[in-house]
Amino acid sequence: QVEELKTIVKRKTVEEKLYLDPSLTLSILSAKIGISTHELSYVINNGLGKNFYQFINELRVEEAKSLLLADDTKHLDLLGIAIRAGFNSKTTFYTTFKKLTQLTPNAYIKANL
Repeated sequence: QVEELKTIVKRKTVEEKLYLDPSLTLSILSAKIGISTHELSYVINNGLGKNFYQFINELRVEEAKSLLLADDTKHLDLLGIAIRAGFNSKTTFYTTFKKLTQLTPNAYIKANL
């Protein structure tokens, strides 16, 4: 059942881009998926091997990576990219991005030109 719920949680979160909502919480996500917060927490912790914020921030960083390289977002500064990717602050974005990619956002752009 954990595997089945894991698939549902990942699919719904990604397909509906729920991670882009900066006010997303465990309880909001559980309501959107239709399972209890306890079940959702269990699935993320044990099925995915991470906590809620790690799960959501990894998706946000993937979104940010796309935005950083997209032509239609070249006019945005790093705060603009961070907000579009679902982060509340430039600091959280920067720290999380560097932790997950081992690169700063600017270094990521340069490395992928």
